[in-house]
Amino acid sequence: MMILFRFLCLVLAGFWLLAGTLTGLGVLYQGLREGATILGILMVGNGIGFALTGAHALRGRLTVDLFALVLTVANAILSVTDEIGPLDLVSLIISVTLSILILRQLPRAYNGDRPRDQ
Repeated sequence: MMILFRFLCLVLAGFWLLAGTLTGLGVLYQGLREGATILGILMVGNGIGFALTGAHALRGRLTVDLFALVLTVANAILSVTDEIGPLDLVSLIISVTLSILILRQLPRAYNGDRPRDQ
């Protein structure tokens, strides 16, 4: 379960880092010529957040785990707030899956039965 969690976090991190870099450099405009740089920075920040989530979540630190849950739920919500394309659907499915994995592991992590890397 933990391997799946970390893998999905890295998939989203890689996607957001790539999309943010290309948007920030002006290769992808996302319909916002003037706001492309800011949008790119936000996307890169999202990618960094997912990379950190994959590396540090579900290791027994409530603050980190709650941050991971907020990040995944926010990403799921933002996936459907504008036009929904194939990448939005993939991001939504991965974000919902990550949220479910976090919610399933939280009771174990704080009841003395810490999740183990499998």
